[in-house]
Order: sequence, then C-alpha cells, then structure tokens
Amino acid sequence: MINKEAYLDAIGIIEIGRNIKERQIASGSIVKGGRYPLIATAAHCTYNYIKNAYYEEIFFTPIRVKDQKYKVVAATVPLQFINHTYLEYDTSFLILEESFNENDIYKDIALDVKFSLPKELNYQIFGYPYKRKQLAKSEGKAIKDTFKGSALQGVNCFDKDGMSGGPWIRNHWIF
Repeated sequence: MINKEAYLDAIGIIEIGRNIKERQIASGSIVKGGRYPLIATAAHCTYNYIKNAYYEEIFFTPIRVKDQKYKVVAATVPLQFINHTYLEYDTSFLILEESFNENDIYKDIALDVKFSLPKELNYQIFGYPYKRKQLAKSEGKAIKDTFKGSALQGVNCFDKDGMSGGPWIRNHWIF
C-alpha cells in the first residue's frame, strides 16, 4: 500500500564507493522511464568531474525496502556537464539491475520528471544528507543559484550536502 505522501516512497539512498573509506551517500528518486523506471539524481553524484570518470560501485536502496540494494548497471550524464561542469546539466539517470525492473511496485510509485520549474516558488526537498542514512527535509523559497555563473535556482538546504538528487515537492506535485 502506498502512503498518502506517495512521493516519499520514490526516494532512495545512492551509495557510492568500493569500501567504507571511499563511501559516499547521495539521494535519488525513482522516475518514469520508457519500459522500466529509472533513478534520477545529480550528475555530480555519479560522475567525478575532477578525475573525469564515473564513480564505481554505485548502489540504490529505495526508502521502502531498506535491506535491498540494487546495483547500478548504467549511468548517463550530459556531455555539457562532463566537458564543462555546467550546472545546468547536473542531472544523471541510472539503470538498475534486472531484479529492480521485475518489481512492479517501482513502476507504480515512479514520479514524473519535470524541468524548467517556475522561479521563486516554495519547495520541499527530500534527501539523505552526506554520510547519514536518515531522510531529511529542507524547505524554502527557490533563489537564484549563482555558483559558477549558473542560471539555475536553488533552495538553501542549510549545509545538508547529499540532498541534490532528491525530489522537489510543491503542493503535492513532484518537480
């Protein structure tokens, strides 16, 4: 059964790194893909722009199945992010192992993807702060993000690194 705030069921933890020393935590969302759901997150969560390489050993754990890790078998990041780290392209989509695709519940809870959201609206953002496995929420008015000359908007997450890949919620609609 999906709870009244069904969008929360689509959130999950992305774990990156081969061992505990390298391990990083990020946020991801189950979104509607073509035939199967995909995981949406920030490109910097899957691609190391300093080393110019994808991270290795990436796993996704849905919030509703905390003891099940699914291996990422493919990731995509726009070339504009890879070549120039343009924040406007800081998006990544992940394909998970076949056992994830065989579970119909993920198709049912997958979120619609939306881009070019209205400016200066109030949002709730959910995700997993850096190195913590407890879901956190930040909320506030979207403001212009001026980092690296970006034309994007952002919400102050009050030093909660790791929230980038989480969904933005407004009036119970997913953005």
